Amino acid sequence: MKKVVIQSILLILASFLFPRIHLAAGEEVGLKVKAWVQPIRLSRQQQGYVVFKFNLPAELRVKPMPFFVIEFETSDGAAFSKNFFTSSDLGMEILEENGQEYLDLSPPLKIPFTVPLETNRGRHVIKGRVKYFAISLKGNWCLKTTAKFETSFYTRSNVYQKKKTQ
Repeated sequence: MKKVVIQSILLILASFLFPRIHLAAGEEVGLKVKAWVQPIRLSRQQQGYVVFKFNLPAELRVKPMPFFVIEFETSDGAAFSKNFFTSSDLGMEILEENGQEYLDLSPPLKIPFTVPLETNRGRHVIKGRVKYFAISLKGNWCLKTTAKFETSFYTRSNVYQKKKTQ
């Protein structure tokens, strides 16, 4: 009995110390990231693309500043030109509404990578996260957080040969 009372008191105190964002029923918070690789099967030394499609609740906007960054974890099957890309690196369009700037997340983003020569045949996983800063149009709050993603592709055992132009 004593334990239940103490836990109840701690729960009540925690709710005052750490206020939550109260959401309407069914309202989602945060960016949903869908990632896939094009083409799904690649040869060694062939270039592929990680394609991103973002889904954001209608009442949220992602700000270009302080940051919007796509970070990649190290992968044995994919070599990127660098391990993170900012909104300016990706040439994302900045829109304005009511004096507020926000990123246009409607078109899919493509980030190129190359399959290294020493990559083994088989399935390879690309993981990472998107860091972003979102603001609510309805509420009076903002959110600085990350959204994780994961996708995979397959490599063939052969080496990609560029076609010679005549």
